[in-house]
Amino acid sequence: MGKFCKSATIILIPLLIACSTVPISNRDRLNFVSDSRINSIAAQEYQQFLSENRPKINQNQQQVKLVRKVGFRIRDAVERYFIQNNQQISFSWKFNVIQNSQANAWAMPGGKVMVYSGIFEKTRNEEGLAVVISHEIAHAAAKHGAERMSQQTLLNLGGYALSKSGAGEGFMKAFSIGSHYGIMLPYSRKHEYEADHLGLIFMAMGGYDPKAAVDFWQRMSENSSAAPEFMSTHPCDRKRIQALKDLMPEAKRYYRRSIKSGRQ
Repeated sequence: MGKFCKSATIILIPLLIACSTVPISNRDRLNFVSDSRINSIAAQEYQQFLSENRPKINQNQQQVKLVRKVGFRIRDAVERYFIQNNQQISFSWKFNVIQNSQANAWAMPGGKVMVYSGIFEKTRNEEGLAVVISHEIAHAAAKHGAERMSQQTLLNLGGYALSKSGAGEGFMKAFSIGSHYGIMLPYSRKHEYEADHLGLIFMAMGGYDPKAAVDFWQRMSENSSAAPEFMSTHPCDRKRIQALKDLMPEAKRYYRRSIKSGRQ
């Protein structure tokens, strides 16, 4: 067996043992990073972020109160979904606000959510905020962080295998560029679409009208100067909004059931 074949065999082993399914979207994903490992890494990074930004955290109690109200409602919907489908979710939830003019928010693996105060101009109301928080929680629930770490590990192994096989510098450079634009960025955009999908369902399960997602992303698209889609980690606004509209009938079914159950 040649050097390249041996290296390729090592790379293929994780593919055979680490496939799982994303909830709701039912997409097969590759993930060989354990929950305990990724959650531990995220918890450390989250604490470091808090310590470095302490003076800016939770200054506006009205914003904090609203974020936690929405966050806990979405959290309950997510945990309810996992229990109903006999799946486990072991998150230690945190919802906080940082005073920052960026229209941004993020969620780390394990349910650590941070909302930037600049996003409130775009969310405008509780349902708009539910769009943002449910989208970020969806990234965590779908284990996108662990999947990206798994993908990067495989790409690193692939690069190592090529270097050991005697591939020239030009070929190695082509591999690096191709993997970035042909694998990592498309997967990042796929994760965004998937977080939109899961987030739409989670907010509907929490009793928030999913129609607010289209309104929010239309506001976000105003004065947008995004890079060409193939160079971006995020989908273009037009495609994203259309995808949300296509998902609306499914989300509305969850919303009607949540209203019937009194979850508003």
